[in-house]
Amino acid sequence: MNKIKIIFLILTFPLVCKGQMKNYEFNKNDLVNYKKIIANQIDYYQENDSSMRQSIYYLDKKGNIIKSESFENDTLRHYAINDFDTKGRIISHKSYFEIYTYNEDIGDHTPEWNDKYYNGSDFIYNEDQLIEERIFNYVDGEKSYDYIYKFKYDKDGKLINTQFIDLYKGLTGTFLPNTAIIDSLFNKEDITITNTYYEYRNDSVIGINYGTKNIITGYEFEILNENGLPIEFQSADSEGSVYIIYRSRYNELNKLIEKSREIIDYSKINYDLTAEDNYVIKYNQNGLPESGISYWKGEIISKRTLKYE
Repeated sequence: MNKIKIIFLILTFPLVCKGQMKNYEFNKNDLVNYKKIIANQIDYYQENDSSMRQSIYYLDKKGNIIKSESFENDTLRHYAINDFDTKGRIISHKSYFEIYTYNEDIGDHTPEWNDKYYNGSDFIYNEDQLIEERIFNYVDGEKSYDYIYKFKYDKDGKLINTQFIDLYKGLTGTFLPNTAIIDSLFNKEDITITNTYYEYRNDSVIGINYGTKNIITGYEFEILNENGLPIEFQSADSEGSVYIIYRSRYNELNKLIEKSREIIDYSKINYDLTAEDNYVIKYNQNGLPESGISYWKGEIISKRTLKYE
């Protein structure tokens, strides 16, 4: 079953190391000549039923995304702010959503914006290496850290260990497999710690996942091409059976031209897949994402296009 945390705010805007955009990968150095990115998305629900979403990402002169805004049918639904240090490294991410409060006049909950409620991450460095990401909730003047990622490197600067610390205590629940339906609720009383250790080979990187009792819970396999670029990433269970594959393709200049995801075994997925299961992202000749298609059980559920200004 899929575990969730029943908390006031849920972090839903993951950052990626190179580009700070969900599901997209690019080098920020390729963005120094642009001021913003506009991503348009059409979601298909049923026949003749769709909605339009638009996200705008604002860039600084170093190609960093300093702010983003997300709209649904022209209504602002989410915005985020990123802070960077003088070296261009992200040090803080804050994500704001509409808060639903009860309106006595209409007898229902209505959305409103309130900067006293947000979530995000703080990033900590040791010289040039990211060593911690601390994920927090900020509620009415109080900041609480629920999760911490810690990163360790070898003498050559290669990542050798990722540790995940779940600090959250309180009401916790489980989903039915691959649904948004809550199956059970229980009170989480203890801090839990999991680890992934990485082994480097000439043409691959192997990650071994350990659970809270130091028992192997799964594997990660990253396959590299002759230029050392990742062409395939596989997630496997504790017995080594692969259940999800991410693929990357490059042109003759080693620029990324396509990324995709394929689910092999739905029963092994430990997170909610009701939004999408597989997707394909196309990149332009400069290695920047330009379009994407999301699927649910073989059917197209959304299309995205990106433009740079």
